[in-house]
This record gives sequence, structure tokens and C-alpha cells, in this order.
Amino acid sequence: MANEENPKSQLEIAEAAGALGHIRMRQGKPEVAAGLLKQALDGYDAVGVTQNPRVGRTVEELAGIYLDQKKFPEAEALFKRSISIFLPQKLSAADPTPQKTASSSIAQALFGLAAVSFESGDQKQAAVYCDRTLTELKDSNLPDSELKRIYLNCSGVNRSIGRIELADELKKRADAIKTADDDSPKAPPKTPGQ
Repeated sequence: MANEENPKSQLEIAEAAGALGHIRMRQGKPEVAAGLLKQALDGYDAVGVTQNPRVGRTVEELAGIYLDQKKFPEAEALFKRSISIFLPQKLSAADPTPQKTASSSIAQALFGLAAVSFESGDQKQAAVYCDRTLTELKDSNLPDSELKRIYLNCSGVNRSIGRIELADELKKRADAIKTADDDSPKAPPKTPGQ
């Protein structure tokens, strides 16, 4: 039935599925979101809309879900696709704001690739992706909480391959960032058996 629809209505359906998928993610329903985001991407692909920021964000979010689900080949492919969408936007942006937004998305995708590599047991490749992430962060506008998360995780990656000085430097950068989470009360640690 969907094949009989005109491209405009297919695009509208893809946009609606993507929007609902993003909402389901914010509601903490990643399994439901994954199906909707996949439907959106299939719709975008069917009508040839592949280099749009909305598509890039959909790709990035679905890649994150796949990473959490340990579907590493699927996550890797989508993170790479995200970079292929946002890199031309970054390079062609005349205004710094869209350039910073594209750089932020590229940094997050590179960081996702670092996580895929690390979780797949390739710490050296994870460190390469962390290095590229850190370079991309210079042009980004990511929130402090995300920067802190990246610094801490890339510190751990670098420590795992013996790059202790860089790991310590990244830990210092993370520690220098104060976020709202730093001020929230912490739950007491659970003891075994709780």
C-alpha cells in the first residue's frame, strides 16, 4: 500500500514516524522508538531524501539504540552514515551555528564508533575514534554534560591501551566541567543482596 502513495505522502509518513520515534525515545521506550525510526529511514530512502539534517538525527538516534542493544554492526553502519550526512553540511555551512551543530553530530557519531569498537574488543580502534572525536569537539556546541561523558569515556579508552598521560588529561577536563548532575543528591550505593 505504501508503494502506491506519492512521494510527498511517503515523505510525510517518514517525517511523522521519525517525530514519533524521537518522542518515544524521550519517553524511555527505545524498542518502540527503534521500529519507528527504522520506518522513518526506510521512508526517507524510498523518496531519495538522504542528506537532510532530520535524516541525520534519525540515523544517529537509531545507531545509539542499536549500540545499547549490542547490535554493533548495525550501529557502526549507521554512525558512519550519520557522518556522511553531517560532514558535507559542516563543510558547506557559511554560518558558524549550522557548522557547530554539524560538528556536534559528527563528534557524537565518532564517539559512537569509539563505543562500538571498544565494546567489540578493539581498544586501539576505539582510541583512534576518541582522538577524532576530541578533534571534532573543538568546533562543536555540545552541552557540558555530553562533553563530560565523552571526556570520561575517552579517558578510560586511552587508559586501557596505556596512554596514561592523555587519560589523566581527559579526566581532568571532565572533572573541570560542572553539570546539574554534580549537584543532585546521590543514592547510597547498594550492598550485595539488595
